[in-house]
Formats: sequence, C-alpha cells, structure tokens
Amino acid sequence: MNSWMPLKVFPAHHKLKLFHKYYGNNPTLSKLEFSSYIETIAAEISDNESDFDNLVTFLTTRNEQNCTERARSMARRKWLHDIQRAAETSSSSLEFVYKTVFQTLYKDSEAHGENKKISSSIALLRHNYHRPERGEYFLHYVACTLEDSPYVLNQALYRDMGVSFAVVDEGKPLHIIKVQEHGMVHIWNCHREKIDGSFLVTPLKDKHNRMFGVLGTDTLRDNCEKFFTTHEISFYQGVAKAFSIAYHHVRVRNDILKAVDSAILWLFNETENIETVTTYLAEPVADKDYVLCKTMTTEYDFEQGWSDVHVPPIILQRKDNYFRNYLFRCADTSEVVHTQTSKGSNVCVPLRDITGRALAVLDFDLGMQSQLMAHEYRALLKMLKILHVACDIIVKEAAGTPEKLISGSVLHLFLLGDQGQ
Repeated sequence: MNSWMPLKVFPAHHKLKLFHKYYGNNPTLSKLEFSSYIETIAAEISDNESDFDNLVTFLTTRNEQNCTERARSMARRKWLHDIQRAAETSSSSLEFVYKTVFQTLYKDSEAHGENKKISSSIALLRHNYHRPERGEYFLHYVACTLEDSPYVLNQALYRDMGVSFAVVDEGKPLHIIKVQEHGMVHIWNCHREKIDGSFLVTPLKDKHNRMFGVLGTDTLRDNCEKFFTTHEISFYQGVAKAFSIAYHHVRVRNDILKAVDSAILWLFNETENIETVTTYLAEPVADKDYVLCKTMTTEYDFEQGWSDVHVPPIILQRKDNYFRNYLFRCADTSEVVHTQTSKGSNVCVPLRDITGRALAVLDFDLGMQSQLMAHEYRALLKMLKILHVACDIIVKEAAGTPEKLISGSVLHLFLLGDQGQ
C-alpha cells in the first residue's frame, strides 16, 4: 500500500490544489473536498482490482482506528476529570483522590490495556533529616493499590535504592520492559517468587515543573509478560498531571484549615461569648453553582477550644438548606452576614481568594448573645484581618512562589500584631 500511494496521490494534490493545505497551518479537509479528493485518486488508479482493494482496506482500517482512538480519548478525558472532581469534593482529604487515581488506572488497564493486572503506588519527596548520609531527600510511599499495602505503604525509598530517583533527577518517565532482566528495580515484597513484568515510573510535577514525587505502575501481578504501550505511557503522564493539580488543590485547603484552626483557638483565649465556629469550604458543582462542605467545627469548652475535622465533610446544598440560606448569602456576596436564628445569633464571615470570591465561610455562633462585647469585637476583627493575610499568602504561594510553612506561623503573626499595637 505504502509503495504506490504517494505516486498516485501526487497528481490528485495538484488537480485539487490542496498541496498548501497539507503543509500549511490548517490541514483540515471539508467533507466535499475529501470526497472529491478520494474520487480523483480512485480515477487515477489502474484497472488492477488489487490496487482498488488496497485503497478500500486502507480507508476502512483508518476509520476503525480513528473510531477506537476517539472512544479511548473520550473515556480517558472523563477519568481525568474524575480525578479533578475528587479533589474539589473531598475538601481537606487526599484519600478520595488517591482512590480515584487507582480506580482510573484499573479502568484504563481493563478497557485499553489488554486487561493487564497492575499495581500502582504514589511516593512523595520528603527532606531526609533522619538519615542524611543517604541523600538530601527520600521518597515516602503515601498510597498504593490494596494488594501492595502491607509491603509498600509508608515505606521510604532512598537515592541508593532502585531507579525512581533517576526519574526525579531527569523529570522524564522511565519504562522498564522486563524487570527481571534489569536488576536495579527495588522489590518491596521480598516473598514474591517471580518478578516477571514491566515497571513504569512517571514523574509528578507542580505547575512550575518542580518535582514532588513519582507515580509507579507495574504488571508484576500479571501472569503474562505484558508491557506498557506508547498510548498508555502518554495517558499515565496525563494521570500524573491531573493528580498534581488535585494534590495541590487539597493541600491549599489543608493549609487554610490549619490557619483557621490556629486563629480560632487564639480567638477563644480572647473572648467568652463565641460558643462555636463552623468552617465551610465552598466547592464547585455543575451549572456553575457550588456546595458548602462542613469541614471543621471548633468549640469553646472550659476555657479552651478544640476542633473536630469532618472526614468526609458534610455537604450542604442550597436547595436542601433553606434555613441556612444565610451561609450561601455570605458566600454569594462575599460579605459579612449577621443573622438571628431560633437558637441565637450568628455572624458569617467569608474567606476570599485572590479574585475576591469566597473560598470558605466561617460561621460564628454567639448563642443567646445578640452581639459581642467591645474588646471581643476588636479581637475578632484583629483575628480576621491576620487570617485573611495568612490565607492570601497560602493561595499566592500555591500559585507560584517557593513553599513555606504558613499555617504553623499564624500564631506568630498574631504576636507581631500585638507588638504593633
């Protein structure tokens, strides 16, 4: 087929004046142009039936391949979107994100990977303070598929172990087709009799191309020696990118919750008439709407406060919470809302992102007190001012500047505020 097609197609290019389209910025043919193009080629083919049969076979095969690729592409786009949705609806927990990543790999292997039995793990870079002689960093295995959890979960991989640090250094995927012949792959399960199979290590990078971990996938549990194809490797890179976005989304939410927790506990030392503070995170849903995720409740009890983090969070939808509409009004307007309920007074305060939209709502329950005392009100304003600064720093650092531990320094910010008064 390839030996005769260029010779026969070349006159058709000139006749239809389409040469520039194939080598220009827009190589797309309309339906009419494509039909005319094929008719011209067919007319130039000799009377030899085998030539015509080859043309029909070529076009049929290409159409089948395109249909298969489109179906595979659509399914994979949906699965990558599921990873993003898992982050947006899990509030401060990464467990659901890990689970969704592994489910995505399982589904893709079953549908587009010859039904390979795979194992997978996620390892994040950590500073190596306890064994510095083995390198500045190590890989901490924070998640893995269920079958491997007794051997892999919470393990530490150092630079002198295995091949994963080569991926960390180069920032490129590494595909080892035959693990048993490579000899440098670290096997966590020492009881495994056979190590037949392939191993793929995919780098995890943030939006600024900085390495923060690896995604490992292998076929060692598969009885047949199967390796990863080019389209699978490309998809796994897409999974790694989707996980990176999801991971940093959840991490920002976690840092914000830590900052809120520190700020509220400080406030409880300055006031007596705030009984409970409930933290709601705003998470997007379909139709450009959002839900409020009840993520943390902090209560004042016997001159001290304590926080309860809800995992999974309690989801509040607008249509089902008419009597809590003041929460959604606070998020909608991104303004403070004071309301009276049957149980007492509430003050709702939004925490805004860098665009001014509410990313969280703090619901201060004053109990039967209609308002705070003057010194309590000043303490609340001070707390909110510094909390907004801390959250602004967290969001901006996630958007581009080097990582810093902001949430742990909120109380330090309050001390600076005391010195400034």
